Amino acid sequence: MEGDDETRRLLREIRDAQREQLAEYRRVTERSLELQQRAVTRQEQIGHLYRRLLLVGGVLVAALLMLLVYLLVKWSRYLFAIVVVSVALCASVGAQDARAPEAAPLITILEAAKVSDLATFKSAYSRRIRDDQGQADWPKNLDEARANLTRMFGDYRLDDFGFSFAGGAERGRVTLSHGGTPQFDLAVVKEDGRWKLDER
Repeated sequence: MEGDDETRRLLREIRDAQREQLAEYRRVTERSLELQQRAVTRQEQIGHLYRRLLLVGGVLVAALLMLLVYLLVKWSRYLFAIVVVSVALCASVGAQDARAPEAAPLITILEAAKVSDLATFKSAYSRRIRDDQGQADWPKNLDEARANLTRMFGDYRLDDFGFSFAGGAERGRVTLSHGGTPQFDLAVVKEDGRWKLDER
């Protein structure tokens, strides 16, 4: 009898231990499934968020492109004008730089006579000419120069002229050409680092 009771007790202990193991296995399995489900849910949420970000980014890029196209279409005339003016200015500067630096006073005379700028006209000449009492009537000198230039070249533009220099580092002669044809030459002299006309 005592042997049977001991056997039943051992069997019950084994059964209880198996039940505990089974319950523990069930808890571990449920926990693992729960963690897997959370991971799947989180991946789905990240995927949705990523797709939304892509959609928003695509919309923003499209909007920016449309705005850029609109601005280009609206301001294309002004942009074209700016480009044309810039090219023209660069060409003008390049053309002026290509001229002989010794021709600067003759260019000044042409510009000043065109707009009747007496002070600029007078400043193009050397001290010797400016101090010459025979040249004291500068308004008359300007009128004569304007009349002569208009008679010779009409309503001229500076781009119509060409210049060449012959001489040394301090003095020489500048030849003015119009339409590729030499017209006359004038003496120039360097004063304080600047070229001046030394002849009227």
